[in-house]
Amino acid sequence: AFSYRCKLMLVGPGGAGKTTLVARLMHGDFRPDLGATDGLGVHEWALPLPSPDQQRAAEADDGGKMSFSLWDFGGQDVYYSTHAFFMARRAVYLVLWRSRDDQELGGLREYLARIQALAPGAPMVLVGTNAGEKTEAGRGVYRPTQPPAALFADFPQLHPEAMFVSSKTGYGVGRLSEVLLAVAVAQPGTGERLPGYIVKLREEVRRARVLLAPGAEPLMPYDKYEAHGGFGEACGSADFGDLLHFSSVPGLEDAIVLRPQWVAEVMSRVVTVDDFKLRQLLVPGGAAGGGGGRVSKAALLKVRG
Repeated sequence: AFSYRCKLMLVGPGGAGKTTLVARLMHGDFRPDLGATDGLGVHEWALPLPSPDQQRAAEADDGGKMSFSLWDFGGQDVYYSTHAFFMARRAVYLVLWRSRDDQELGGLREYLARIQALAPGAPMVLVGTNAGEKTEAGRGVYRPTQPPAALFADFPQLHPEAMFVSSKTGYGVGRLSEVLLAVAVAQPGTGERLPGYIVKLREEVRRARVLLAPGAEPLMPYDKYEAHGGFGEACGSADFGDLLHFSSVPGLEDAIVLRPQWVAEVMSRVVTVDDFKLRQLLVPGGAAGGGGGRVSKAALLKVRG
């Protein structure tokens, strides 16, 4: 089998349209009723490969397609510190901003610098949302404000063309898909034949997910993972979005997370802007507004439940 898989990370301020863009890419329509992402959402998406080598494309992991693991990061400030847990070097980063709000252009550098620090060398693509919607409403010709040229000079891994899209109208989404496919195919290791033991290892991971009992934590002891031939491959599989392994976090280094979304769900029970979750966590009788920011021990013990 050949490897045609890419981890695609969407970051940007709250309300930039990351979740609606994911829906447009995956389903081809506009879903305005989607709420803000509480923490992180992980989804699967695929595009047909443009490879001239049809035999190689047919032998790809996803049957002639480039498969993407889409990671939709919550943009509210409270989630910002959690992003580092999930960033990977072998990923493509989409940095979104509202193209009708020129003030958000000033925040792009901070996102790009953070990605560069946590995932050195990873390719990045700037995406302006809500593009062309004024034109649709009959308010004149749409002329987007381009990001500062200095950004492209200072971040060489930044795609040289900023994308402008509208999840509402579909404007620019086709072009964005073309660019994402081209960037993903150009990544080191893409299109290379996978060793037999890696193919077997991925099958074992998929089988382990299927065999999980309802409500069970999607964890595999690292020594069991090694027994399946996964020694030294956890980081690579994590970069592709198949699993997570926190090798440098004390207490977590001996466990493999088979379903990355589960970690996001656990974290969102503590790091959240959801009013209901906050009421469950805050200590009763605290300062006005609920608990003065203090979290009860009992509430924390229920986080995994």
